[in-house]
Amino acid sequence: MAIHQDENGIWHVQVQRKGIPRIRRRGFLSKDAAIVFERNYLEKHRTAAGSSGDGRLLSELIELWFVRHGAHLVDGKRQRRELLSIAAELKNPVASRLSRDQFLAYRYGKTRQADTAGLRLFNQAHHGLIAMFNRLRNLREIDYTSPVCDLELIEL
Repeated sequence: MAIHQDENGIWHVQVQRKGIPRIRRRGFLSKDAAIVFERNYLEKHRTAAGSSGDGRLLSELIELWFVRHGAHLVDGKRQRRELLSIAAELKNPVASRLSRDQFLAYRYGKTRQADTAGLRLFNQAHHGLIAMFNRLRNLREIDYTSPVCDLELIEL
């Protein structure tokens, strides 16, 4: 990554980082304009690279959560079984690529004809999934926030 000026006073930017496409641009009239371009480019590509960098499956993260935290809980084994059943019903996607739409489709299928008790059970399972992602993030095992965490629970 470099910003430099040629002999004509024109500024050039070169960004070359692992996981981010290399780019070379020139023609900036000021150093500030070059710096702004560089920052915007890096910000745009860091979010894209950061979200897809972790290739672990959802079931692998659940097992990691259980080893690091869940085994110490009173009902950790039950929560693990519940989370693994969610992963199986979602067809065990790559956890960092679990999309909002994918989870909403799963939720629609599970709660379409559920009564109040069924909705409560689903909310508990959803809350467990949110807690698992948040705990792994606090333990610095993952460096992203799952879109599942942003979805609100079903109102009863």
